[in-house]
Amino acid sequence: MYLSNEETVKLHSAVKYFEVGFRSYVSEKIIESFEDEKKLHESIEMQRDKHIKNSMIFNGKIQGFLDKFKKERDTKKIYNLLQEAYDMYKAQTKCDIKEEKAEAFLLISDIYSITYIFYADIFNGLLQDFPNALEYMYFSEKYRVVRNNLCHPAAKISEESCKDVIRYIRKIVLILEDKYFWFESKDNLISQLDDILVISNSKVLESHNLDSLPKNVGHFVCRENEITTLNKYIMGNEIGLGRMKYILVSGYGGMGKTTLVTEAILRLIKEYVDKMFAEDRWFDFILFFSAKEEKLDFDYVTKNLKLCNLKKQITTLVELKSEIKQYLGTDNLATMRKKGLIVIDNFETINDTEKQKIDNYILYESADSIQYIVTSRTEQRINTNCKLHLEEIKEDGIEFVKEYIDVNGLKIDLNDSDIGRLVFSCKGNTLVLVLALHRMDQGVFLKTIENELNSVNSQTTQYIVNFMSKNAFDDIYNGEKFNKQAIDTIIKILVMYDEPIDIYSISRLGKLDSIEVEKVILALVDSLILEIKNEIISINEFAKSYLLIEFKPNEFEYNELKDLIWNYKFEMDGEKKHLESMKHSNKHISDILEDWKPLNVVDELAIMNAFNLYSKLNVAQTIKYGIKNFDLKEIKTRFEQIEMTSKHPYIYFQKTRILNALLLAEMSDKERENILRAIKASYENCLLSIDLQYSNIRGTVSYANTLREYGRFLQYENKDSKKASSNLEEGKRIYEKLGLNQNKYYYFCIFDLANAYYQLFIDTASDLYKKYSIEYTKIVANSKHNDIHSIRTKAKALLRERFI
Repeated sequence: MYLSNEETVKLHSAVKYFEVGFRSYVSEKIIESFEDEKKLHESIEMQRDKHIKNSMIFNGKIQGFLDKFKKERDTKKIYNLLQEAYDMYKAQTKCDIKEEKAEAFLLISDIYSITYIFYADIFNGLLQDFPNALEYMYFSEKYRVVRNNLCHPAAKISEESCKDVIRYIRKIVLILEDKYFWFESKDNLISQLDDILVISNSKVLESHNLDSLPKNVGHFVCRENEITTLNKYIMGNEIGLGRMKYILVSGYGGMGKTTLVTEAILRLIKEYVDKMFAEDRWFDFILFFSAKEEKLDFDYVTKNLKLCNLKKQITTLVELKSEIKQYLGTDNLATMRKKGLIVIDNFETINDTEKQKIDNYILYESADSIQYIVTSRTEQRINTNCKLHLEEIKEDGIEFVKEYIDVNGLKIDLNDSDIGRLVFSCKGNTLVLVLALHRMDQGVFLKTIENELNSVNSQTTQYIVNFMSKNAFDDIYNGEKFNKQAIDTIIKILVMYDEPIDIYSISRLGKLDSIEVEKVILALVDSLILEIKNEIISINEFAKSYLLIEFKPNEFEYNELKDLIWNYKFEMDGEKKHLESMKHSNKHISDILEDWKPLNVVDELAIMNAFNLYSKLNVAQTIKYGIKNFDLKEIKTRFEQIEMTSKHPYIYFQKTRILNALLLAEMSDKERENILRAIKASYENCLLSIDLQYSNIRGTVSYANTLREYGRFLQYENKDSKKASSNLEEGKRIYEKLGLNQNKYYYFCIFDLANAYYQLFIDTASDLYKKYSIEYTKIVANSKHNDIHSIRTKAKALLRERFI
């Protein structure tokens, strides 16, 4: 939500008072550290070559700020301005800090640049309440953008940005000495900040879920005519007549439908708080539900675009009603007297049957006092005549870019000709244009972006996503690294399969080597044609439209591939039905799927196949009798087939269980050594997969069990007590967080941890390890748990042997 006018004025005032103190601090540090501008310039040049012990990302940003003072005259200018600020601080005479590009004023961006350059030597005190220098820079730049927006007439500052700025100011204020806040005291400044928070927490709606509104890449600009039209549809005229019950906002992907709707809602809330319309016209509730499946975004580390899979909030009418009931206490809206606004975003992703149900619910099962906004790329199954269609940005593209750069504080210098070229290359697609601007802000050249976007001649915005990666694709297709026939086959399968697919399925359908397929897929992912997440590959619809033209199969190929895909999907449907049957008939597999949190059906099938290997290989017999029903080679082969479809951590975990069972059989020392290496690698792959792709598993019992078993393996088989204790400590922490400190596996964990600590005590003679080893051993020894008789007996014996 946006700040009200009252809150905005108060925040602007607080920012001014803060900057007097901050300017005084920075000017004193610089002037008293360097006797003249030459000394300052010499030091800046030394910083250019100095190794800053921080992340590569931070070093890159520092270089950008150093370049601002590359010329001696630039250093002289900033030094003179800092000298003036220092003199005013000493004389306690007020002076404004500006952001305009004028010689006579000290720019806030220059002040921050100085702190970034000398953060390690002079301004390290500023960092004491920030985890690292990069985070200090991030919040400083965020503050700068908000601060500059406050200088604009009719400034729109979100509550989230306001709270970030207030937290940032409080941190800096508490770090700096009182003497710098000569214009307004610390206490008064903090009191003002607290007042703003009190006002912003006032209640404007009985019910809402607006805290989960989609976050935009930057601040909203332009599209004012569309905002006016949409707000008129929502609120009607001055006396509330003409409010539309069912509103459709349509347009191509990336046109800004979601952003437009969220902006309209936030502005209406601001207008209500500012008392710009009567109380009886306002809503009792506003709810926003998303059916969005993926998002095109910008990666600030790689400076490239990325496609992110999203979890849809709703896919059916039942789910929509369940969400509504969660906030309103009922899903029966037919007789509701309250005024409400419900938004359903990306309606096109819902299947036709459910679309029709939701459409009927809106039209026939919701009271007239409840309004709906639906965003969609199509108009199918949406029975409303109230439509707002978003077009590409064309004639007003230059205005859009200039305003976006200004409001979002981007460090880009483009003339009208440059902007015109960029808008043309982006084909007026708002999202692609915005992401291009953020890439340029991070140092990507306009020419590079133009080359990416214009490498294929196209007449519609559907091809924009593909344009951004065409150069890379040309290299893939026309180079010698990959077989052209293999690329043709892979792309035709992707285009015709018409839903996300895994590498193993592509290999089977195309009769291609899976390693070759993976290389081609990764190359296409790098070129932004494909997106791969958790081993599932999807082709975005813009690129797909282009590929249909370039790789359209002939009639014979089409029919042959169509039949092949149909048969494969039929086979997959059989496996899915078998999976559903197992879920209902086998509680163990059902519990595994619940706790290991697969992200998609391919993960679920892979988990099922890994689970079934335990019985197929007759592992239980190996454990009970030591009979070697399988060997390491067979296990590797079996699991490689599963790993082709998914890299879910359970697959690696199950592999460790089967390999551990194999250790119970008779074998040579060399065989045992090879198995131990394979177990260690599988544990590490399991944990790495959780860290990189399946972070939603962290905090589950399964994750705690994995850490416990890996810790046990490291302690007793790998003889690495240090690493073992680290994994066991984390496992213990998760068990306790889940309230499982009476679980038998918790006792197993602390028993093994006690042994690891005892070994570390032997190795280091540290009494701290001894202390905790005794403590944890006693916990196990004194436990009354029925299922830990074996380790309880061992614990009692160890207490006698080790510590008495």
